[in-house]
Amino acid sequence: MIEKVPLNPSDLQSPPTEAVKSFEHPLLGRTVGIAEKARKGEDSVLVNNEIGTYGVFDGVGGHGDGKKASQMTAGVFAQHFTEKPTNVESCKEMLKAAFFEANRAVTAPDQTMTTGTVLQIVKTPEGESHAVWGSVGDSRLYIHRDNEVTVLTMDEGEGNVIHNAIGTGEDFYLKQLSSIKVKPGDKFMVCSDGITGDTEEQALSESELESAFCKASPQESAEEFLRLSKKNDDKSVIVISLDSFIGSEQQTPKIPKMESKNPEQQISALYDLEPNEVRAINIESPLEDRGAYKICAEIDAGGGEQARLLVLDIRNAPSTGAYKIPFGETGPVYNADFLVVDTSFFKSEREGDVKEKTGFKGIRSDGEEVAFGRNHQEGRFAFPRTVSGDHFSLSFDGQTFNVINKDPLNGTLLKMNQ
Repeated sequence: MIEKVPLNPSDLQSPPTEAVKSFEHPLLGRTVGIAEKARKGEDSVLVNNEIGTYGVFDGVGGHGDGKKASQMTAGVFAQHFTEKPTNVESCKEMLKAAFFEANRAVTAPDQTMTTGTVLQIVKTPEGESHAVWGSVGDSRLYIHRDNEVTVLTMDEGEGNVIHNAIGTGEDFYLKQLSSIKVKPGDKFMVCSDGITGDTEEQALSESELESAFCKASPQESAEEFLRLSKKNDDKSVIVISLDSFIGSEQQTPKIPKMESKNPEQQISALYDLEPNEVRAINIESPLEDRGAYKICAEIDAGGGEQARLLVLDIRNAPSTGAYKIPFGETGPVYNADFLVVDTSFFKSEREGDVKEKTGFKGIRSDGEEVAFGRNHQEGRFAFPRTVSGDHFSLSFDGQTFNVINKDPLNGTLLKMNQ
């Protein structure tokens, strides 16, 4: 059984009740600071600095043995990551396998559950270094780069209510699995919700996040996050500073090599765009054909479901009279080839049911880029403040529809047919 597998004490730490711990690990140019304060002792922390694995697991209180759930989950990840990964996609598969194995191991009649966020550093044979992460629940991952703090995960829940957790059995799902290329000077912070809180009053402000990241060492940063936290709960935080480990060589971004699939199947793929990388959408092979228009792509801008967009090909939609695209039986005339629609427009992600103040923008065949980001007004796409002002842009030159990533920190994903 998993709980009987011996673990290296330096890899797995579980805080004692009513105690504060802090310790620092310098190795391979990655300096790591850890700080913990336990009230119920239900948090577990996984640190393997040699492999580059960092995780925080928060046992769900009131649901069986939360401490056991978090420790078992940390043990599963410690077993899966025993060698340094050298490939981003295979690392994502390892993370996925570990999350689902932990869910099977933790699921029990007493409904023991835990949240978890795991960060893995990957250095490829080409000399590129990437941060790869998976997250379930409300434990968070932040990055500090170029004097700006960005949250890379989203809370799967609201307040102190969790919508997804490890140990929920058949209801378990994993939708937060992503990566970015990293560079020297990047700092990451993984923490339980005891640090970030459940309410606006408990949340850390942007200035507090910035000041904690800017401490002289990761250990001082971790202790500052602990000091600034306001929630009365178990608290665990890991701060990782990336230095000489990353290397100075610059590599040309590579297009992910897709595995061959059954051509009779309609297969969609997720593309994690590099900075300023351009992806062309195959508009002749839409995700779904609905007659007057086609859903040709989905874009997840990161930062929450409210930043998820649909790209609609409306070139075949009638321009006059009554017609039914996602705007009801009749609608305005759009002088555009494509429409980009905030998915909050759909009450059930289907056409019809117009929602007030929904964002939509027309893309024309002039090749001009149309930018998207948090600069939109509230109610018009409603991008969260955690994404950049000009996050990504779209353009259409009459033949090719392009997605151009302007900022790599928010996990822009493009979903289209392969």
